[in-house]
Amino acid sequence: MLSSLAANAVLTKSRAKYGKRLNNRQYIDLINCKSVSEIASYLKSRTKYASCLNGYSPESMHRGFLEVCLRRFLFEEYESLYRYELSLGEKLYNYFTLRTEFEQISNCIRLMIGGNPEDYIFKLPDFFNKHTSLDLYALAEVKTIKDLIKALDHTPYQQVLEPFQNLDNIANYYTAIDSALQNYMYSEIIKDINRDFHGKTKKALLDMFGIQCDLINISYIYRLKEIFHMDIDSIRPLLLPHGSVLNHKDIEYLLSDSGKLDFNTRLEKTGLKKRFADQNHEYIEESCESVLFNYCTKKMRYSPLPPIVVFSFVILAETEIKNIIHIIEGVRYGASPDEISKLLIGID
Repeated sequence: MLSSLAANAVLTKSRAKYGKRLNNRQYIDLINCKSVSEIASYLKSRTKYASCLNGYSPESMHRGFLEVCLRRFLFEEYESLYRYELSLGEKLYNYFTLRTEFEQISNCIRLMIGGNPEDYIFKLPDFFNKHTSLDLYALAEVKTIKDLIKALDHTPYQQVLEPFQNLDNIANYYTAIDSALQNYMYSEIIKDINRDFHGKTKKALLDMFGIQCDLINISYIYRLKEIFHMDIDSIRPLLLPHGSVLNHKDIEYLLSDSGKLDFNTRLEKTGLKKRFADQNHEYIEESCESVLFNYCTKKMRYSPLPPIVVFSFVILAETEIKNIIHIIEGVRYGASPDEISKLLIGID
């Protein structure tokens, strides 16, 4: 358990970091940049990301390298929290490791599906490299799903992905693969919560990660049923079992046709109805991300529980990095500021 002094220190540090987030004016400036190098220059000169860009010329930065720098900054933020309070830090570290391993493997899979596995790059801090079970150099050589499974030898992920090793076209099974990896990650996180936390903190953490699983399930149902018209019996096994708000009745209602009501209308009749009531995003995935952003923003500001505040900060920081990457991609491909702004989460 954290002492009262340590708890207050962790809360203060996390909220101080949160206070340095990008504001609306900075987002407007970024989406109006004309090139990736201009974005890099702005981030270097006018934001907290200067520390990860020092020593590099903005004019020479390409999209991939800038993204690596931003993700490295995120890891350094994690590391500072990890080192600051070791009793909580060890528990945070397990989460960071699982999240990062999931992201590295998912990145490999997306690049394979896109036909560009050679584009996999990594540059992670030593504190991650020293503890992960992944061979990041082996991942950089992956070309096929069989290569990936081989690269994951002696890790839990090898067993997770073995059922997919003989697939000819993994693009057709992307959601099933993603579900298997997500299910493993959240099962481990929830196992850690049940082991390491107690009382109100345990309940609050199970609620936080359970809502994440609920939102993932909503995205799966919408994508598979509404877009790909997959039959309900094929969707059910792909849903994560760790949700904390949607009950069995809610899930079955979302899976049903419900008199041909549109999906958003059906969402408003579930346990998450209040959280989706004010969402007006074009895509359901963005609405789900916005719901999680709003949830974490409230916890960040008002929760008295250090682990909840720290995990909320982590999720909000990850969302900010995703927003910047959306801006980089939008500017790179010539999207208008209005088009880019629609992809950003948590921006007024």
